[in-house]
Amino acid sequence: MILPLARSNKLSLCVAHLSFHFLPPSVSSLPFTMETINVTRVNILGGSFFGSLLTALCFGVLTIQTSRYYHAFPDDGRPVKLVVGLLWTLEAFQLACCTWALYHWSVPNHHNPLALEWATWEFSMYQNNMVCSSVAVQTFFAYCLYALSTNLYIGVLVQLLVLLQFGFGAALAIKGNMNLEFQVIVKECTWLVVSWLAVQATADIVIATCMCILLRRRRTGFQKYVS
Repeated sequence: MILPLARSNKLSLCVAHLSFHFLPPSVSSLPFTMETINVTRVNILGGSFFGSLLTALCFGVLTIQTSRYYHAFPDDGRPVKLVVGLLWTLEAFQLACCTWALYHWSVPNHHNPLALEWATWEFSMYQNNMVCSSVAVQTFFAYCLYALSTNLYIGVLVQLLVLLQFGFGAALAIKGNMNLEFQVIVKECTWLVVSWLAVQATADIVIATCMCILLRRRRTGFQKYVS
């Protein structure tokens, strides 16, 4: 339940990040024209708007599934319940940060194009939430793989990928918080974003493949139990 939703929220980060590649060199360095202002607003506000919509959609699905989980599996262990609750809390805070950042650019600074040149701290917190969510989810699945396979090497491999993506994600968050100017973030941190997402995708593929193989091997052969 947790893994697909966490990955879907990462897609919203990709949408917002890719939109920054189409920003002009700098709002302050270009002629102050309506065309420049409109291009900047479309790139920043457009990417943020669609990213926020996707995040809200995923959060709605996550809320429904979280509620159903607590009602359907009341006897699950406390650690699993805490992981689900932690993920929901992180996603709620993430959506709040996205919404407030979009409000900051669209309403109070609607007539201030220079404000679009800088990211807000709420926007930078998006990255921190994604890193924390990914670590919690993938660590949980690394433990599940170890429990299902009793193979320490599989669990260690997945956990190493988790730690690697955490390193890239944390470095990106720190770099972004040190300088919140969009142009600097795009110019200096693109390789971090690509590396972070690549390791994330690799870890997800390994987890999904191993889970499918292990669960298939544990099928009972009785239709009512398999379904």
